[in-house]
Amino acid sequence: MYASDRMRLDDGHAAVPRLLLLAGAIGMAAALCVACASLSGLSGSTPDGGVDGGHLDATTDGRKTGRDTGSDADADRAEVGQQDVHEAGPPSKDVAVEAACTHAYPVTPPSQVSSGSKSVSFAVAVERYTSGVTSGTDDGGPVGFDLDHQCTCPGPPSCNSPSMSQNCDVEPGGHDVEGNSLGALLDSQLAGTSAGDLNTRIAHGRYSIVLVVQSYNGGANDSDVFVGLMTSSGLDSDGGTPQWDGSDVWNIDPASTIGTAADGDAGNFAYTPRYYVTDAYVNNYVLVASFPSVVVGLSLGVETMNNAILSATIGQTASGQYTLTGQIAGRITTASAFGLIAHLGYEGDGGEHKLCGTDPLFLALQQSVCSSADIMGQQSQDSTDAGCNALSFGIGFESVQVGLGKSVATQYNLAGCDGGVTDCP
Repeated sequence: MYASDRMRLDDGHAAVPRLLLLAGAIGMAAALCVACASLSGLSGSTPDGGVDGGHLDATTDGRKTGRDTGSDADADRAEVGQQDVHEAGPPSKDVAVEAACTHAYPVTPPSQVSSGSKSVSFAVAVERYTSGVTSGTDDGGPVGFDLDHQCTCPGPPSCNSPSMSQNCDVEPGGHDVEGNSLGALLDSQLAGTSAGDLNTRIAHGRYSIVLVVQSYNGGANDSDVFVGLMTSSGLDSDGGTPQWDGSDVWNIDPASTIGTAADGDAGNFAYTPRYYVTDAYVNNYVLVASFPSVVVGLSLGVETMNNAILSATIGQTASGQYTLTGQIAGRITTASAFGLIAHLGYEGDGGEHKLCGTDPLFLALQQSVCSSADIMGQQSQDSTDAGCNALSFGIGFESVQVGLGKSVATQYNLAGCDGGVTDCP
């Protein structure tokens, strides 16, 4: 995190009015069931040889290694991810409401597989968030998926909301994106800092998310593809901005990898992603990968996403560089959300303040966030008559093929007042 992430108004006074507006807007969004623009792996060994930014080799033996070392998690992923994607969930008590619910799910696995040698491998870096995380950008339609198999409003919720009224899905489709309001408003606060919002930081080469695809046959349909996710600590250069033409090299945060990077030259370092799945699939060039849990860096701090679903169209530029354009949706527990908020601070009353503890602005924000909880932190907890403890989200993105640079850690300021993070009462 940059020291410039401390928020000030243009006249130098404390950013109190903007933060109060932030808290109030979140509460209003929840009360009116409005979803606006949000923030938003299998952990274990990866294919032999790791991930090489220039030649991302993967073998059949490697895929078996990844699956074997994470067999229990793979089985859980199959239940959490594949069933989330393919099944409509438990029948609603209200048959009429259930019949009207269309359920926004990703495409299903292909019925047939394209021919190919499974030799296509590439890495892409997020060029920009197109919806769900940055306000005021283009939005081609609702982001997010029906994560809990319920079309809340007019149907019932999948957990007990702490607010006076239900936190509604975006219809049609039951899109679970209640957390998008918080993400957009936090990003608007970052826009008021000298470092800028997330898209600005990406454009300046300070941060990005890197997605790795291996063992892909290169065709329209493939039933078992390796997908890994890593956090970049910035462009591998002294100054300059990314060109997004295939020549960019992004360094990798070692917190998102296993072990050390294999030696290489610029753009050709090899990494073992900490978060990956081996059974992603491609249906008509749409890549779908389900991660039980994945931790990503967001320049401001780290965020844990549970039951995350990546859905993106595979394309290529005129010069042959691979692209991924789509979205990632999932769940962020309120505790994880507060962990991210705790990295933010503001200046006022002659000193610096953190959004944590007994700070009055934090307490107002905490109340709004907690009342917006609309889903459980884990899919297995849905429809168990429990109290909602998480926020749902959906993030649209565009990404372009890149090379992988050195291992460079991202530096974040201490979260919270004393390193600890609070949660809802």
